[in-house]
Amino acid sequence: MTTNRVRFLRVSIALVAAALVASGVSAGDVRISAVEGQWAGDRAEVVWTTELALGTIGFNLYRIGNGDETRVNDILVCVGFGDSGQGAFRVVDPAQALGDEATYRLDAVRPDGSPSTLGVWTVRFEEAAPQMQVFATLEEPLLEPLSAPESGPALKVMVERPDIYAVSYEAIAAG
Repeated sequence: MTTNRVRFLRVSIALVAAALVASGVSAGDVRISAVEGQWAGDRAEVVWTTELALGTIGFNLYRIGNGDETRVNDILVCVGFGDSGQGAFRVVDPAQALGDEATYRLDAVRPDGSPSTLGVWTVRFEEAAPQMQVFATLEEPLLEPLSAPESGPALKVMVERPDIYAVSYEAIAAG
């Protein structure tokens, strides 16, 4: 990296840090919006979302049980360089099965390597219900509705389960 780029990077980081401090956000500030357990196909995942993760290079997740703490992730779960840390992070816990409940401690790791405990959460690993995502709503459709002669009209939905492709209007109306 050239000297000019390094100077630019240092100045950019300093400006961002100054703006954040002026807005009341301090370096090392981490805000967790949710922690949950998910069963993803054949594995247990601990998923957490952050609203902010400043002054943090990553996270370590520890399973707590029987007086012991076991680090679940092999390597640091990194926050992207230059990111505010807003996003979703996930770690697979191979020791868990569908329906299990476990308690975890989440630590943020600062650039100097020191940890900061963010909290302790108990999660259950259950299959997620299919979720429908709305991408846009229109007052009038852009195209005429299509219908399949064998089954009548249908609404195509995107869901997390690959075996569901469409839901009939009757099924939607029935709830």
